[in-house]
Amino acid sequence: MLSATLTANAWYNINQSQIDDNKRRDADHGICYDANRHRGQCGGKASAKDRFDGKIPDWTAGEARKILVDVLKAGYASRQRSQGKGQASQWLNTAAGDIGRQMAALEPEYFRRWDASDRNPADQWYLGQVRQIAERYVSGHQGPGQGEAMIGQVPAATRQRAEDATFAVLEPLIQRIEKSQGQASAVSWAREVGGAVGSGVKNLAPEYAQRAKA
Repeated sequence: MLSATLTANAWYNINQSQIDDNKRRDADHGICYDANRHRGQCGGKASAKDRFDGKIPDWTAGEARKILVDVLKAGYASRQRSQGKGQASQWLNTAAGDIGRQMAALEPEYFRRWDASDRNPADQWYLGQVRQIAERYVSGHQGPGQGEAMIGQVPAATRQRAEDATFAVLEPLIQRIEKSQGQASAVSWAREVGGAVGSGVKNLAPEYAQRAKA
């Protein structure tokens, strides 16, 4: 139950990982085609994010999963004893989804740290953040904690929730435009509106920081 829930909510498909590995291997050996033009010898030096298609590398993701399982096991067992299996399972489903979204929000900062320094410190930062997020969630303190990635004065997890809420509002409109005007028009409209919303949200950061301090 625990492993299946975590896998479903937090980890990408293994088949895609194998495809990405093949692309990297081909590029490293100078075998180039459209899908790997930006990699290795096929496109010169690429950022860590480009080399891994913006996904956390397998080893780091595996270590993060071990940390998650260890922390959530204790939270699940405690709730099963006090609330029963049904309530504990429901909590676990919600926890896995919420923590997975917070982890996804860490990825840009992970790759920024890798490019600025090296993979090892980036890995250590990411794994430490995963443990903090999981432990905060299990203890009932689900909000941002000390050391959590900040994006423009706003915690990464808070920004992720704001983006999810924005998408929930815009998605029906995008679908409506796509049906009536076609995909190209919908994509163009979404980009324009997304840019406008992003600028507006950025302007809220100072007020957010002031209220958080208060």
